[in-house]
Amino acid sequence: MNYRVVLADDEPEVLRSIQRTLDWEKYGFSVVGAFLNGLDVLEFLENHDVDIVFTDIRMPFMDGIELMHKIKEKYPYIKLVIISGYDDFQYAKEALIHGVLDYILKPINAREMSEVLQKVKDKMDTELEEKQSIQKLRNLYLENQPIISILRRGAGRAGLDARPPHRTL
Repeated sequence: MNYRVVLADDEPEVLRSIQRTLDWEKYGFSVVGAFLNGLDVLEFLENHDVDIVFTDIRMPFMDGIELMHKIKEKYPYIKLVIISGYDDFQYAKEALIHGVLDYILKPINAREMSEVLQKVKDKMDTELEEKQSIQKLRNLYLENQPIISILRRGAGRAGLDARPPHRTL
């Protein structure tokens, strides 16, 4: 499964470089959109399924911080990675508050970006597996609900409590 990625950076050459330098497919990602500002990203998110957004901090119209706020508000399941030329503690703090998966400083090198992609993919794979496990358990519970009801009724008629006794020490 490929995770769908949106890129946002106000520097067209940086955006192109990020797209072309990496073999996104190799890491299980597909770039489905690339934008020069946060407003265009939000507009795109309204009509497209996206799993992760890589965004710059300083962009026109809507910066990366405001974009993070809006994404977390409207699309809390979308993961975020910051790409910035600013090594500013306040930006990093804002990123942490919003659960950003990573904060990459420009200039970006392929090795660092590859490591980040692998880390992000591992985290997303783990979350997907957990969701699938929960769904399987939910389905098993629903399938067995009639049997559980019968057992509870039978235990009640027999004067038994279906729950284990409460013990005090």
